[in-house]
Amino acid sequence: MRKSFLVSGLPMIFLFSCAVLSDSQRKNINTFATVAKNYTNFPGAAVKKSQQLHYNNDVLEASAIPDSTQIIRSLTKAKTEFEKGIVFSNKMNLSLKLIQKYAALLAQLSSDSYVDELGKNARELSGELNNAVDLFNAQLSTKIPDKVGKGISQIITIIGGRIIQNKQSKALKMFIPIADTLIQLTTVNLVSALDGDLKPLIESYKETFQSDFKAIIFDHADKVDYNMLRFYIKSNEDFADVESFRKRCIRAAENMAASHNELKDNIARKKTLTELLVNTKAFIADVKELYAIVNKFSND
Repeated sequence: MRKSFLVSGLPMIFLFSCAVLSDSQRKNINTFATVAKNYTNFPGAAVKKSQQLHYNNDVLEASAIPDSTQIIRSLTKAKTEFEKGIVFSNKMNLSLKLIQKYAALLAQLSSDSYVDELGKNARELSGELNNAVDLFNAQLSTKIPDKVGKGISQIITIIGGRIIQNKQSKALKMFIPIADTLIQLTTVNLVSALDGDLKPLIESYKETFQSDFKAIIFDHADKVDYNMLRFYIKSNEDFADVESFRKRCIRAAENMAASHNELKDNIARKKTLTELLVNTKAFIADVKELYAIVNKFSND
């Protein structure tokens, strides 16, 4: 009986020993998840800043209207367009929501705590991610493959009612390779929105501002003063900043995709990682730069 027990137990022991990840691997996963979740705030900030600049131009146009009633109507219209413009890209918003939900689940699964509440939260986050995938697939032509949804469902089965280290590692090793498809596809969509949708919008807003300013201010010598010149200079600087911010959002998205791919390759087997992975470091540096630019926007 003893011999039979040992032999039959070997596959189970082997399964769990293979599933375990090192603390350094889990730390890399958790760091990526935290940075990715933070990143999702920035593309929207680029859109908002561009819309603020356009709104400022609408106010400038309103200042040239002689009738006070028409001025009020123009300002009301400008405010409405500003609010609508903030959510101009469904492709961007759905991609960011997917990344955010995935990062939240990944952070939960790579936590260094193993308690009942974490298991419950992971199941809830899995459901939210599944809903985000369904919404993405329903509204966009690019589709997240069915295997991703099946992988999310398997996580719920694996973790059961409580996250323990073996379950945690097994879930991470199974799901990260599957979810790499999700990250790569959403990154392509996000870059497409930032480059194909937002870039021409910023360029159009800048051209309109410069044209309007010439017609309303520069063509009338009595309206040219120090404050108006400062406004003109500052607005052009802001357009340059938001364009730089847009480019950095793209670079960060590309480093996010590269970082996740590198992460996938480095959890195939248990090993000690002496430091954060190269692409994760680059992703962190990008997000720090984005924070600095957003703080500059906030202080303006």
